[in-house]
Amino acid sequence: MELFLNGNIPLGLLIALDHSIFVGVMTNAIFGLLQGATQERHTIWPWAEDVLFWGINIGLIGFLITLLSGVLVLERFFTPIMGLSILLGLLTYGLRMRTPPVVEKVEVASV
Repeated sequence: MELFLNGNIPLGLLIALDHSIFVGVMTNAIFGLLQGATQERHTIWPWAEDVLFWGINIGLIGFLITLLSGVLVLERFFTPIMGLSILLGLLTYGLRMRTPPVVEKVEVASV
């Protein structure tokens, strides 16, 4: 029993697999590390993390569906969502890294 026509794997399947690994795993992991590194400066655009997470993943899922189904018109809708979310993430974490962390003064009682 053959899974694919003529025994050939569709090109869209290979590209979808590549994009799911790179964007789905690597991009989310890198932004997760940046979020952890800038956690002390969370007061700068705290809403941007949710927009970043959902924008990247909704854009990725839509893009993968576009590649697997062959309906390339949807690509024009989902890729800007993913791209703008990534740009927002870069801007947010860049601003957070430029801001020095808040240092709390601790008084030490003398004995």
